[in-house]
Amino acid sequence: MNDPGSTVPAATRRLPADAAGLAEAAALLRTGRLVAFPTETVYGLGADATDPAAVTGIFAAKARPRFNPLISHLPDAAAALAEGVFDAPARRLAEAFWPGPLTLVVPAHAGTRVCDLARAADADRPAGPGMLASHYAPRARVRLDAVRVEPGEAVLLFGSRPPTGHETARASLNLSPAGDPAEAAARLFGALRDLDASGAETIAVAPIPADGLGEAIRDRLARAAAPR
Repeated sequence: MNDPGSTVPAATRRLPADAAGLAEAAALLRTGRLVAFPTETVYGLGADATDPAAVTGIFAAKARPRFNPLISHLPDAAAALAEGVFDAPARRLAEAFWPGPLTLVVPAHAGTRVCDLARAADADRPAGPGMLASHYAPRARVRLDAVRVEPGEAVLLFGSRPPTGHETARASLNLSPAGDPAEAAARLFGALRDLDASGAETIAVAPIPADGLGEAIRDRLARAAAPR
């Protein structure tokens, strides 16, 4: 287990594979920590899929983080039905083969608790969502590395040095006033959605450094800004 908010990993602890160890692992997940666990083939890295900051920790642990969807584990079919929209054929398959080695790909339920960061992809995505040139794009045009906000634009800020003219923006949100890439990554999709809802035709995005998670944030924003 480790702390997703730390840039320097803390000492990893090995938990016993017994009831007490499982209970402690569950408690760590509930507090936003990461837990590695064995599967039938490899070790997985787990976090609370409903917690954007915890999910950010998984991407931060990767050498080249990409905001592609993650696998969300659920305890039973009833829990899956609460998170996804199952049509009649999907329900029949679930009833016939679950529990079992069957994967069903269904749309997310409007009330799903799984955070945007763990599940974002367009309806026409190919097998690898991150390969799309335009990916998770808002309705509004996205303008990157803006040093000035034009009249009528919404603005997505980062850090404590906003672009000129941000005071008159149609809507304004700061991904991280402290300039923390992990906080910015956790808030990215929700912020784009909220600014899009303002009705602005363009979302101006303040410059974001390309270091660490900043590289992944810029990659995602570039896909949002790509021609549709």
